[in-house]
Amino acid sequence: MCRVVVISPNRRILQNAEIIESPVVRGANPDTIIYLRRLHQEYSLINNSGEKKRIWSAHARSVSLRCNVELRVLCMLMHESHYDRTIPEDEVIIQLSFRVLLRSSITIRRHTQYYIIMQLLYGLRRIAIFDSERIREKLEMDWTLNVLTILTYLDFDFDTSRFILHRIRTQV
Repeated sequence: MCRVVVISPNRRILQNAEIIESPVVRGANPDTIIYLRRLHQEYSLINNSGEKKRIWSAHARSVSLRCNVELRVLCMLMHESHYDRTIPEDEVIIQLSFRVLLRSSITIRRHTQYYIIMQLLYGLRRIAIFDSERIREKLEMDWTLNVLTILTYLDFDFDTSRFILHRIRTQV
């Protein structure tokens, strides 16, 4: 497990297992999806230029803070396919049923955004190997419902959740 130091919006350092219990629901920011899409377009134009990567990463840091998304998650979402051998598959998270998920918000919030989104990606890759289209469609529908619920537990607004869901689907 890696050590994660996160600074909350009020500049307080949060430890690994510390959970932010925010009584305030984040309001929707209509510009969020625009920032995320523009960031993705900029990433596709980098090619292998070191200067462009430096500029993109500075812009990505500011978008990361604005959209409440870890920088590591943003970088992962920019790739067309992503594999990370340092994050093992967590059967407990991958196989959560919706009913159990409704009681598991604390379990989800104990992990980093990157760890949880990697588990969602692993889950979708498992679904993709089914031969029966009917079974695959049913599992994808259940998976989508779980993803949207999990992303609300991670305090993403609707536009950010929609962008993350779209990018995860393109990586499978």
